[in-house]
Amino acid sequence: MTAKFVSEANLGEFLGAVLDGRTVYGTVEHGGRHRLMRVEADEVVLPPHRPLDPLKTLFFKLRRDMGGYFEASQDPVEEPHAVVGVTACDLASLRVLDHVFLEGEYEDPFYKAARESTLIVAVDCTEPADVCFCSLVEGAPAAEDGDINLSPIEGGYVVEARGPDTVELVEKKAGDFGRASDEQLASRDARRRETAEKVQNNVRDAGLESADRVQAAVANSAHDRIWTDLAEKCVECAACNLVCPTCHCFLLVDLEAAGGFRRFRNWDACLYKSFAREASGSNPRERRAERLYGRLEKKFDFMKTTSGAWGCVGCGRCIEVCAGDIDVRETLRELLNAKPVSSD
Repeated sequence: MTAKFVSEANLGEFLGAVLDGRTVYGTVEHGGRHRLMRVEADEVVLPPHRPLDPLKTLFFKLRRDMGGYFEASQDPVEEPHAVVGVTACDLASLRVLDHVFLEGEYEDPFYKAARESTLIVAVDCTEPADVCFCSLVEGAPAAEDGDINLSPIEGGYVVEARGPDTVELVEKKAGDFGRASDEQLASRDARRRETAEKVQNNVRDAGLESADRVQAAVANSAHDRIWTDLAEKCVECAACNLVCPTCHCFLLVDLEAAGGFRRFRNWDACLYKSFAREASGSNPRERRAERLYGRLEKKFDFMKTTSGAWGCVGCGRCIEVCAGDIDVRETLRELLNAKPVSSD
């Protein structure tokens, strides 16, 4: 599709036309932060960087009713949805979640139904947060994987649709919006380069240059004292797990209901002491230091090795919410400086 230009004043009209018939979730200003909430298409406020809420909340629900005992199995049905204002780091998180819930021996029917029914309208970051470090893990602030991508420029947005179905949808619903000029495309590219340099400056300032060296440092650190020292700061609140866009652990719970039982799937967190406890009562990760190591090892080694995608997307949400003032970038830098690390 030829890129279009939509003015700031006409964005609501454009989104309303393209997303007609869908339940819309989008970023809005709420309590001084950008939050992901159910909105009308013309109420969306596109953020300068990712919102506080991770995208996973729409596909991997905090609490999911999985059904009752002995009920006939039925394929889950999702009404058409759309989410507006998705940034590149949250798009990258879907590669991890898709690997976990769709690419294994079994597909998760609830996740699959939600993914297939949701149209994603992505937006470029224009002002990365101080905690953003996506470029370390092969990311960038330009959103290029959405069904529809919005790139802010002076006076409005460059709009691109991807995939034949989405291109047809945009042309049918919003074909009257004119094509973007060469000057507008050049402005978009210049803004993307400027924003990418800001993120890279964050990474340099944090003393982190090579993701490969980070992976090797984390993989070889299981018994380092760093984790014991870090455990003194961690309060096991698991806020980092819950706000992380790629964390996907869950717990199945059976509850009595209407004379029978229903099964629910709830988010779980690897920093909870009971997370790895077995039916025998044994707990292979009883110590907080072991759980802290396990979390970062999965993000920076295990997921990359098994799926090809980093388990961390560099969004920095965990840094913002940590009650113990733990900054994952400082931990990684400390690991790198602890001993020489080879990237071979």
